[in-house]
Amino acid sequence: MRVPVKLNRAYWPRIVTRVLPSAADPLVLLTESLTPGDFTEAVSTFKFATTFKTTQKARFPRTLERLAQLEFARAPTILDVGASDGSTSLDVMDAVAFSRYFVTDKHLEVSVSRRGTTTYFHAPGGKCVLISTPAWVLYDDTAGAWPPFGGIARRAFAAAPESDAGGQVVLLVNPSVKSHPRGDVRVEQYDIFEPWRGEKADLIVAANILNRVYFTEERLTLALHNLIDALPEHGRLVIVQNRGGEKATVFRLVDGRMTSEHTIDGGTEIDALVLAFTKNRGAQPQRTATT
Repeated sequence: MRVPVKLNRAYWPRIVTRVLPSAADPLVLLTESLTPGDFTEAVSTFKFATTFKTTQKARFPRTLERLAQLEFARAPTILDVGASDGSTSLDVMDAVAFSRYFVTDKHLEVSVSRRGTTTYFHAPGGKCVLISTPAWVLYDDTAGAWPPFGGIARRAFAAAPESDAGGQVVLLVNPSVKSHPRGDVRVEQYDIFEPWRGEKADLIVAANILNRVYFTEERLTLALHNLIDALPEHGRLVIVQNRGGEKATVFRLVDGRMTSEHTIDGGTEIDALVLAFTKNRGAQPQRTATT
């Protein structure tokens, strides 16, 4: 069951926050001097719909080692989707020499408004997605929540002020990303359920976003269609999943079909969905072998 009301770690003793549901204080994002690690921890507090922006550096070292060994005809254009604050993007940048790197996520910024000691964080469309007080952090994800926390959160969000058009805007991308010294790095908003409108990407990285915990098979199929359509012939798609250990598969587009080039720890739970695709025709029905 969900707990939409958590302890603010900046207020409560560590011995308490280690036992009870807690979250990093998002207000630190409003300060000017933050270490990359503190920035990433604060961004990980945010939750959009049912998806946390949880990330950290060095999250998939075996996959990075494999990516560093890939051969490309030229320095690749890389599209990193669902990159959260870009911490893992920095890892890929250090592993693969690239010509252009797109760091993308659906949720790249929030606006801030205040009432007394309570701070409200709004998505670009105006929806309040997070409420922070000195002692508590509240989420607008109350379906199936433990009572009475669901009711507390619903009342708090019902009373939230509207987004202030002139309010402070916080970019949820680690400042280290744009200052990376190697190559052309661009930060862009992108929703994987929409077609990619940029240039074809020689390597697409989808780390800890394409899984059945977050999305239905129908939504996964749509996302895969969009990503595969963004590949040129011989382009690669790497999918990483970190639940219960690092698992990954590097796919390659060959003659219009997706093939498995490398796997780590048996590959991911959606490998079959990827392999069922033929470019420009979408998912193909699985054939049953007969004897």
